[in-house]
Amino acid sequence: MSALQYFPIQHLPMELEREIFEAAARMEPGRARHLILVARRVKTWIQPLIYELVSLGSQDVDLFMRTMGSIPSSFFAANVKKLCLTISVEPLVGTQILSTCTGLDSLALWVDFWSSDSHISVPPLLAYLPLRNLSVPLKCFHELSSDVLCRSTLLQNLVRLDLIHWDGDEFAALPDLSSTPNLTELGVIVHFHITKSYLLSLSSQCPTLRVMSVLVDEGLGIEHVPTEDPRIVFLPYPNMVPDWEASVRGFESTWTAARQVVAERLREINLSSAIDRHRLWG
Repeated sequence: MSALQYFPIQHLPMELEREIFEAAARMEPGRARHLILVARRVKTWIQPLIYELVSLGSQDVDLFMRTMGSIPSSFFAANVKKLCLTISVEPLVGTQILSTCTGLDSLALWVDFWSSDSHISVPPLLAYLPLRNLSVPLKCFHELSSDVLCRSTLLQNLVRLDLIHWDGDEFAALPDLSSTPNLTELGVIVHFHITKSYLLSLSSQCPTLRVMSVLVDEGLGIEHVPTEDPRIVFLPYPNMVPDWEASVRGFESTWTAARQVVAERLREINLSSAIDRHRLWG
């Protein structure tokens, strides 16, 4: 039996070689850092992909800040497209990162700007970002929707919005979604009981809405609230950072689950309507 033959990858055309390495990095994002050790040319291909999605918490934000100091800011502006800043990121640090990563299409901004003495205004940081997906605490969204510049820039382009309700008192102030004309997906993340009227008030503001995902902490005994709107789907509270990362990468997440539920409901409604028409006219 002949020995197994290996084809040296360096004999491939460079364009094909690059496609192979980039595909490998996208399929296994956690191992992409190992690929940059293969060769200098591979590093130039893969390093932008490594920073395409950045999630930062207490364990890695310091390293990222040091990296920002050693690489030109233009690299981060051009290559960081999806950014998650968790609640453990300090407000001043979050401000520096947002001021550098100006090419974002997806942002989870869970930094607590309100319980500190930072006095940082969030709207100027986000107003000109080319965002399509945004996940923020409800308090942050109230600031954005009250800002004239954000209403005419940032909010106009959003396709998906997650509103995180940390405090039960927040339900008293209904968020103004009138400046989000392109919004097709609305996420409501709650840690307290929520009312049917509150959910319907949200969905009624969004003429282009297709799916509303309501994530509830079932461990706190929060019950699902039935509504007449087939677009509203209740799901259990996930591990938020991995779920957000999966959603912006197009992988399986609570968003794919919610879309599947809505699609099935609409199929059942259409089938029922077809049967009723057949009975009426057939």
